[in-house]
Amino acid sequence: MMLAASRRASEWFDILVTREAELLKQHPVLLRRFRVILLLVTLIVASRFALGTLWQWALVSQHPLSLDFSIYRASAIQGMQFGWNHLYDLDAQRRVYDNQAREYPSLGTMLWAPNVYTPPMSWLVVPFTFLPVLSGYLIWSILIFATTAFAVLTLAPGSLLAKVVQLALFLCPELVLLSLQEGQVTSFQIAAIAACWLLLKRGHDTWAGLALVPLVLKPTTLLLVPVTLLAAGRLRVFSAWLIATGVIGLAVLATIGIDGTVAYIHRIQYASSNPTEYLLGPWYNLTLHFSTRLGRLSAEVLAGALTLWVGWRYRNAGPEIPLAAGLVGSLLVASYLHLNDLLTLFPAGWLILRANINWSLWVLVAGGYLITVLSNGAGIFHWGEGLLLLEIALLVAPAVLGPSEGPVGGPQQRARFGAPLRLEPVPAAQTQGRE
Repeated sequence: MMLAASRRASEWFDILVTREAELLKQHPVLLRRFRVILLLVTLIVASRFALGTLWQWALVSQHPLSLDFSIYRASAIQGMQFGWNHLYDLDAQRRVYDNQAREYPSLGTMLWAPNVYTPPMSWLVVPFTFLPVLSGYLIWSILIFATTAFAVLTLAPGSLLAKVVQLALFLCPELVLLSLQEGQVTSFQIAAIAACWLLLKRGHDTWAGLALVPLVLKPTTLLLVPVTLLAAGRLRVFSAWLIATGVIGLAVLATIGIDGTVAYIHRIQYASSNPTEYLLGPWYNLTLHFSTRLGRLSAEVLAGALTLWVGWRYRNAGPEIPLAAGLVGSLLVASYLHLNDLLTLFPAGWLILRANINWSLWVLVAGGYLITVLSNGAGIFHWGEGLLLLEIALLVAPAVLGPSEGPVGGPQQRARFGAPLRLEPVPAAQTQGRE
């Protein structure tokens, strides 16, 4: 029954595409105006909620000590004051937190949790330790918004108007608000994914690999991206990333030493074993659905193997699906996740739409967006499991469907994204005798 329904839906979709092509030939100007009007209406509606996100972001900036940015900043202060080899010293961390509370008594309270951030993350915010926390958070927020906008406008398919509409839609879900207002470094990382894709499309594989270096800032949620590109045959991308990351790794080892490195590994293991202390959501964390270590390991291996297989299967079909699979697979195998970490689902969705391999993926991405909107503070209890199912579906669907035949991104496909319509020139032979 489900197969018959899927076949019928596919037939309807093909009919719609055919009708669209016919209308495009008969009434190109009218169809273009209709699309513009539809996009403008969507933009007006989405902007209402997007502006609400920006307003809440501005309100929370009054208490920056309660945000992740201040935890990044505190880790940098700890390394500078106590030595980088004491970056994961809990006594030193408590002293830094207490000093921040005394220095900024009216700017919120820092949430206590043993530091799990990488040394490069702490190094990145060293310049902000020389600024008052309010000024630092303002500059950091500008950088967060700029990199986020770059990622959206680069990866989102369609014309400029369609991209702006998608930017407004992107700002609506609560998980996006959480990531932005907390100052999560994930925004820098999705900008790196966008830069990597752009460089890959232009044939600059080595530079694309170097663009992935920001993954070291928070590797747990993007770990499989370079490996999936390797499975897709992008050896130069992987090699460039590996060499650059290896150099940073040596710098980390020289800075924090063997003891500090071991302490960091133990801290990650501790965070995975104590999810409540880190306020991890059990609904969308795959590993938290298993009570035994064997079960968790099996789930991670299965998700990782499927991710690499998808990358290999699409090795001749462009970088979009391998990148998307790496993003989704990384979430599935991550040792721990917060709701704001699921921000990477959006670039995965845009890349899948760009690949345009099957009509059902359009439906899946649209339904997935609805789930992200419903997964707000109260809705997460009802829709949180849906986020995990969405991750699995975004990985399984391309694996089952396989690469599409023929060129990706043809005229009809681009038109569906709202790209500007261009009339094909009429051959000269057909114009003779008309004057």
